[in-house]
Amino acid sequence: MGGWGWGGVGGGFWGGVWGLVWGVVLGGVLIVVLGVLWGGVSGVVWGVVLGGVWGVMSGVMSGVVLGVMLGVMLGVMSGGVRSVVLGVVSGVVWGGVSGGVLGGVFIFAFFRLDNWLIGLLAGPQGRLFPRITLLPLPGLTSTLQQWLQQDWETAINNLNQYFRYSRQFIPVLVAVNRVLSQFPEAEIIYRVSRLAENPSDWQLLKYASAKPFSFPDSQIRLDTPARAAAAGFWYLHQQDTEKAETAFAVVRSLAYGEEMYSLAQTLHRFSQAATLDSIGFLKVAPIAPEPSLRPQTWQAISSLNRVIAEVALVQRSDSRGTRDRIIGELRDIIDRQAANLPLAEKALILSIAQKWKTCL
Repeated sequence: MGGWGWGGVGGGFWGGVWGLVWGVVLGGVLIVVLGVLWGGVSGVVWGVVLGGVWGVMSGVMSGVVLGVMLGVMLGVMSGGVRSVVLGVVSGVVWGGVSGGVLGGVFIFAFFRLDNWLIGLLAGPQGRLFPRITLLPLPGLTSTLQQWLQQDWETAINNLNQYFRYSRQFIPVLVAVNRVLSQFPEAEIIYRVSRLAENPSDWQLLKYASAKPFSFPDSQIRLDTPARAAAAGFWYLHQQDTEKAETAFAVVRSLAYGEEMYSLAQTLHRFSQAATLDSIGFLKVAPIAPEPSLRPQTWQAISSLNRVIAEVALVQRSDSRGTRDRIIGELRDIIDRQAANLPLAEKALILSIAQKWKTCL
């Protein structure tokens, strides 16, 4: 094959490959980076738009430049001005077409711009329908914020619907964070506890405290009551009782703060006991007075307190009847009380009950 062939094939092939790679990689990376840095709805929208445009442009430019360079090199090696010229032309054509088209297709298909445009044109009522686009719908954050301010309980249910049937995570997160910061401090823990009642996505609790898209737990913040409370419930769900205790210590002076701090502290001590001897050495936990925020949880802790007392009896004099009572108490937690336990600490309490049951 002559210089013409090598220049054309080389320029076309490498122009296409690099156009695809740079169009997709730079487009995707810049979308995320710009969206995160600018934050909120407008930041994400412009981050995606600019990232997509720059990604396509980068794909075109990269394909052209690399195609030209490779075409020139191979053309010179193979001989002849004609092969150089044709290699340049091939690189320009293939780099431009592949980088532009494939980069644009990736942006359109992944972020579903069609769904975003439908939501944009449909207005407020149209936003109630499921969308699968990752692009924040304009005005959705304000709508959700109004709902949360008017009726917290109903709005949380609507938010969960958005999580379940769409990818509108950023508008929901921004709305929740804005409204939580506006509530009086005395209401914060109660409000967050309702948010943690039955979330469609526990990431909402995490990012009510952490910086968006940060690595796990590396950017959890406790610098405001709302963030500290959200972190506490998130850590309970993660069964990280030590960090939950630390988070609730920040809001200990607020309404229900002492209760949640004591609950996290108790569950931390109970979760550390993994042998019959260590269970017997535990001190029974004080029970929060009524009215409490987590009555079902305190009922389970009362059952665990009785298990601790019974285990102490078993250590002094092994009795079949005592062991049966302990196992019955633990089975009651696992089989009956579990149905009513709050989701944040449910898995943790069940793991404690099961672990203690195994010790017997």
